[in-house]
Amino acid sequence: MNVEIQHFSFKAWKAQWNSVPTDWWRIVLAVLAFLVGLVAIAALGQFAIIPFIKSTFPDISPLAKELVQFAVLGLQFVSGLMAFLFVKRLLHKQAPSVIATSSASFRVVDAVVSGALFLILVLISAVIADGTQPIVERIAEYPPSAWISLVVIAFITVGIQASAEEVVFRGYLLPVLASKMSVITAVVVATAVFTVGHPQSGIYGTIGVALFSLLFSISILRAGAISFAMGAHVTNNTAMMLLFPQVSNADARAIDIAGLAVSLLIWLAYVEYMVRRRESDPR
Repeated sequence: MNVEIQHFSFKAWKAQWNSVPTDWWRIVLAVLAFLVGLVAIAALGQFAIIPFIKSTFPDISPLAKELVQFAVLGLQFVSGLMAFLFVKRLLHKQAPSVIATSSASFRVVDAVVSGALFLILVLISAVIADGTQPIVERIAEYPPSAWISLVVIAFITVGIQASAEEVVFRGYLLPVLASKMSVITAVVVATAVFTVGHPQSGIYGTIGVALFSLLFSISILRAGAISFAMGAHVTNNTAMMLLFPQVSNADARAIDIAGLAVSLLIWLAYVEYMVRRRESDPR
């Protein structure tokens, strides 16, 4: 499917949402529904699912523990996404699609190539910061057969997690805010909400989350759809959770944020190149 990006305009968001009720309370409730869905399954996992598995299978292997954690993560974000979509439809009636933020369509090829590029950049950044030893030691924890199952489950569940965040914060919140205020203000507000949604990230971790949201938002403003951002978000989160499972946003250092900033800028340059290429040849 060809994407006529040259026809994309920020004014399209206002036109799309013109006949849709966008009271502030509706927007807040839609985002809160997503968060409630997350918290509900997180609490269920923390106080019921995981304790049950531990008591039933006291000798559960480290690999099985990781698989369970990934499964709970997937359920958590499926719950949040379903709650969001239900409330969004209930409150906004015939609202525009959250997959395409304008007349542009979601492109799987963009998501895949964007994700592959960002994965390479993330790995290079990690090696520059800490060398190859942490990655080598992590890979050595399991045999190849175990890694196959772990990678497949992680890609599916983390893919759901990262895609859900893109759908809610950049596929919905950004364009609906841009229909009510200036695009710059909408980006700032959407970025602030996304960053606040990642508490206890520490100073550098918070900066990193804000950088992700800001540059992902810019990519969507340029491309008109969340394809590129979704691909990068999925591969980044999958790589981090697989290769550095004990590391959280709160552990981020200045060197990590510097590497992230460079990676994001290189990735954004690629997005800009693809957008300009299609503007000159939309076929």
